[in-house]
Amino acid sequence: MRLRIRALSAALCLGLVGLTGCTSATPEDVVRKDCSHWDLPKPQIDSSELVTNLGWVSDHADILSAAVEAKIARQLQQLESATQHQVVVVTVENLHRVPIADYTRALGNTWGVGRVGENDGVILLVAPNEREVRIAVACGLETVLTDQKASNIIQTVILPYFREGQYESGVSEGITRIARTLESD
Repeated sequence: MRLRIRALSAALCLGLVGLTGCTSATPEDVVRKDCSHWDLPKPQIDSSELVTNLGWVSDHADILSAAVEAKIARQLQQLESATQHQVVVVTVENLHRVPIADYTRALGNTWGVGRVGENDGVILLVAPNEREVRIAVACGLETVLTDQKASNIIQTVILPYFREGQYESGVSEGITRIARTLESD
């Protein structure tokens, strides 16, 4: 996610989808947009995740139980071992009035999600208080996890659970579908 990002987002209340294709933004363009005043969370890392120095699950909105966090973290660790693609789940209490696309891009660049030079990271970002969710896919994976596939995951897997207040199930099933898509590459 360091150079360019292709992403998809949805407003939970309406289920609207907005697509943003890869741009030709350079790293300098990303740096020029000052996000230092944004309240970006730090990755939540436990001792089992120190190998990569990045937490697979950072639940800052506290919508996931410890058991579900552990299950998703194991799943994402296995996915990364098998494919080398790094996928993270991040929940935030709020976006601080920052558009979710900008927030997710800044988070991915700040955290360094994905391998440098491969541009192969994915972030599932959930902001329950704003009722927004985003699957941000770095350009290195855009042919595998396309906008259409990401939209389908959000619309048919994640949002039905979220509309029922079942955030754990939505996140868990969404990650399972993302993982299957990346493993089929």
